[in-house]
Amino acid sequence: MPARWWSSLLALSISAIAPTVALGSWPAKSLSNTAIQQLKGISFSLLVLIVSALLIRFFWNRIARDFKRLQQISKFRAILVVVLVGLVFILVKVVISDIPGWLGRDTDLQAENDRQEQIDIAQTRELRRSAMQDLAKALITYAAENNRRFPETTFDPAIDPAVWEMPEAYGAKYFYVPPKDRTDYSTIIAFESQYYNDGRMVLYADGQIKLLHEATFIERMKRQYESSDEENEAEVP
Repeated sequence: MPARWWSSLLALSISAIAPTVALGSWPAKSLSNTAIQQLKGISFSLLVLIVSALLIRFFWNRIARDFKRLQQISKFRAILVVVLVGLVFILVKVVISDIPGWLGRDTDLQAENDRQEQIDIAQTRELRRSAMQDLAKALITYAAENNRRFPETTFDPAIDPAVWEMPEAYGAKYFYVPPKDRTDYSTIIAFESQYYNDGRMVLYADGQIKLLHEATFIERMKRQYESSDEENEAEVP
């Protein structure tokens, strides 16, 4: 490879690393930040390749002077050596990273992670149920003391504000839907405002707590609101 090619390649790599500097009288082009970062990465890799090839060629040819059997290498062959060594390192890295998979350790690790995830879900669910039981106890007690009437809002002073807060939910609170029919115990009166992967926990007017899938919950609340609208229309004279 002619020396001028090496000089041009090296100059291109250095100028690409600092693209804000215009070359001679060339007009500077405006590039996006992503394009600049990609250009810097490519040019830096190219610069490392050239410098590594030059160093390998220098040391190899110095050693070849003392050992007649060794032939001196050109710049092009030095580049090939650097590329081949880099490919070997990549291959070794891939092989080493896949060894746990060949030994079945990835499967064991995934199984352990799945078991731990199930344990965490069960613990979180139990904590959620315990918190909603506290809310149910407060609301049922209130209704028993007020002729089966539930509080109109969550700001009723007779209810401890702490029971409206969901556990480990960063200040999130339960949604409250005060029932209009005191005799309908199938009405959902409170539910979790935060979505969980295993479902949404709801509280019925009779104190039952159930864990519903999201689609079931949405359909159940839709029917409940539609029924409430029909009752309101029936009350109009």
